[in-house]
Amino acid sequence: MNMIVKAAALASAATAVSASPTERPSADAALLEMEERIFEHKEAAQAINPELDRLRAIWEGESLRLFDEARALVGDVVETEDQLRQRYAQVDAMPECIEHKRLLDLQDTHWDSADELVSRMWALPAQTPEGRRSKLLVLLGYIMDEFWRHQDDHHKTSYEIKRARALMIEFVGGEPSAQLRDQFS
Repeated sequence: MNMIVKAAALASAATAVSASPTERPSADAALLEMEERIFEHKEAAQAINPELDRLRAIWEGESLRLFDEARALVGDVVETEDQLRQRYAQVDAMPECIEHKRLLDLQDTHWDSADELVSRMWALPAQTPEGRRSKLLVLLGYIMDEFWRHQDDHHKTSYEIKRARALMIEFVGGEPSAQLRDQFS
């Protein structure tokens, strides 16, 4: 589980205990549930990457081997469209290439599900600091690129990111804001 998801879980638990009666986490329960599911889909999609990389290396290597073999036979003559299609068909028929495509489709189902949850989440207004924290973590941990997730003292964290993130955390308010601030300090 990554750092942002862990922080989200800790913040959820702390807010559930310390929220005032007018700011019960149940007011944003749907947001918190969507946040959790978004990060579950992200984690599942990313877990497929090592196998995708392994399979891609195999079929790309075979594609290059076939290309080099064809070039050795005919020299620097450009392949015809038929030769090119034939080479691609050979590679596409490889079990590694077929499995790679299947895993890409599986990964896409996770990304599509997470994207759908983000759309639904953004349609709901956050009513508590915990709900705002939830939406901010999805923004930083799922939507924005990796530079938004580095701590403030990391060499890749620009001045602009530090200022924008600090303002967003301030807008969260309450105890969840303090927990977010600690996470990036």
